[in-house]
Amino acid sequence: EMRRVLAKKGKQNFDSGKALENRVANILIRSGKKDVLQSVMLKDPHGNYSEIDVVYGRFYKKFIECKAYTGSVPLKDVAKFKAVLKLNGINPRRGIFITTSRYSPRATLLGIKTMDGKQLDQWETASYRIRNFRIMVLWPLKILVALGILYYLYTIYEDGPHEKPEEFALELKLKTISFIKELKQKIMESMGKDNS
Repeated sequence: EMRRVLAKKGKQNFDSGKALENRVANILIRSGKKDVLQSVMLKDPHGNYSEIDVVYGRFYKKFIECKAYTGSVPLKDVAKFKAVLKLNGINPRRGIFITTSRYSPRATLLGIKTMDGKQLDQWETASYRIRNFRIMVLWPLKILVALGILYYLYTIYEDGPHEKPEEFALELKLKTISFIKELKQKIMESMGKDNS
């Protein structure tokens, strides 16, 4: 019933709104952002609850409102989001308002970062480049650093005073191989998740 009412108004229907929230969350994850959460409920000091579509960040959280509108986003919608943030003690600069369409002229002047449909498409394209960089450059770099540390430990303990240095060296070698296999599996899993 609610879906039909929203669709008739020509604003946002439930399915397209949820799809936009999922799209934004996936962009954040591909970009390497931490602690990406969807549909987060906030309770203000007056006991009122508000839902924030997407929240991300481990130490410095950002709060995102998503609107898959067919027409321009009015000033009142952005103002309402700003008011919700303020009521919950959140600086409005930590808010981001994202739409698949565009904004009415004054809606972008409220101190909330806004992103229209064109900017959203550009951000999504950039997120794929970031993901590819992480997979092609950062993961191998992490593996090389880990191997360097393991090799260093191996050379230190190879000549050290151990009761059974051969067993220690073998154990270290097996742990290194196990570590490399785990990293390889994680890389393959992250590539599989990102490609889907």
